[in-house]
Amino acid sequence: MTTSRTLRPTSTTTGRAGAVLAALALAVTLSGCTPAASTTDTGSAASAPTATLTPSASPSPTSGSEASIDRALLLDHVAQERSCDGGSLTLDDAPEGEVLRVTGHCDEIVVPMRGTVLVADDVAELRVESHDVLVSTTALGAAELQGDDIVVGWSEGDAPEVTDEGSGNVVLAEQG
Repeated sequence: MTTSRTLRPTSTTTGRAGAVLAALALAVTLSGCTPAASTTDTGSAASAPTATLTPSASPSPTSGSEASIDRALLLDHVAQERSCDGGSLTLDDAPEGEVLRVTGHCDEIVVPMRGTVLVADDVAELRVESHDVLVSTTALGAAELQGDDIVVGWSEGDAPEVTDEGSGNVVLAEQG
């Protein structure tokens, strides 16, 4: 069974949730039946992009030409950068609605904040504990998705092991 969820930031939407939805509309390009995303303009000056995600029934990673994340676009909008030389990194103070860049190898990255947009290099284990999160990695060993409406992509190496406890989540191979 496939469900469809339309996410529309409005003038009352504030903070990270609205920003990540706009980032999804701009940075995630999906084609085909599962998943799908689009942007629409309602014609008003205050209208914001709309991202429509249609998740597949399976939490297994998506590959091939079905989906991609525009990593270059995200890298052009980095607001804050941190380095990780092994060990664990918890992003409990991620910048609100801005792109956070983590360089180097991390044994583990934990994302507890709603609306985080993260661009990382080599991540052995990723744990997302919140909702409305976008993550782009170079390499990813495993992903544990505890929230809803999470998009995770990797661009090199084998597909990560995925544990998906939420709904509306997408894990995909980024196109190089």
